[in-house]
Amino acid sequence: GVFVRLSVVLALAAFLVGLMVFPSASRLAFGLEGERIARLAGVLVLVPLLDVPRIVCSAALQGERRMAALARVDLGHELCRLILVVSGALYFGSAWGAVLGLLASSVCGSLLALDAYGRERQRHESCLPSLARAVRSRAIPARAALREGVQVGLVRNVDSLGVQTLPTLILGSLGDAGWVAYLRIAQRMVSVARVIMQGINRTALPALSQLAGVKDVPGLRRTYWRASLLSGATITAGLLLALPLLPLVLPVLFPPDFVDPLW
Repeated sequence: GVFVRLSVVLALAAFLVGLMVFPSASRLAFGLEGERIARLAGVLVLVPLLDVPRIVCSAALQGERRMAALARVDLGHELCRLILVVSGALYFGSAWGAVLGLLASSVCGSLLALDAYGRERQRHESCLPSLARAVRSRAIPARAALREGVQVGLVRNVDSLGVQTLPTLILGSLGDAGWVAYLRIAQRMVSVARVIMQGINRTALPALSQLAGVKDVPGLRRTYWRASLLSGATITAGLLLALPLLPLVLPVLFPPDFVDPLW
């Protein structure tokens, strides 16, 4: 219940802050072009609100180790996002089509998560509560949950801001749109190898939570390092194996002038 309420409150706060900050920040960074970017960003701040049901249901499924159901939700959401974003961009021929497709995919992802949650509740061995009961629950103080949530959010946003957002904004303001495209495509190519990390994280996090709950510090430390080293070694090995293939793959996928910057 606390998670649901905090998710809604924080999503609303992000929406209001985005509406106030984006117009002036976009004009400052991108000049006249910033007006159009601000309008697109103003619509995109609806995404956290639309994602609340999916995030809450996914957290419950992960906590109960319902990994098959969680994988179906994630895969369905990603497929919806791919199809709807590409279809919107092709149909409208502008960034608005992609944005509307992204909003529609968030709605589809939440519907898939609600359906998966309902199906898992019907299983005989299920301990999942009804959503109405979960919303009314006050087992955890909101202040404590918010404090830990903010700490986790800050840690996770270091990657998003430092690796994804800020370099793109800096290149867009100091360079040109071409180099922004090169950077984003290169980042997406590297992120393909990180997909396997999601499976490892989804399996390790519930185990880490259980060990933390029983105060098993040696077991927590052992499991943490095992999961970290396994995921890091696997991803690094995959990238090293794929690196010699990039000069052969890039000319097939992209125009000639993209090959050197992406490499």
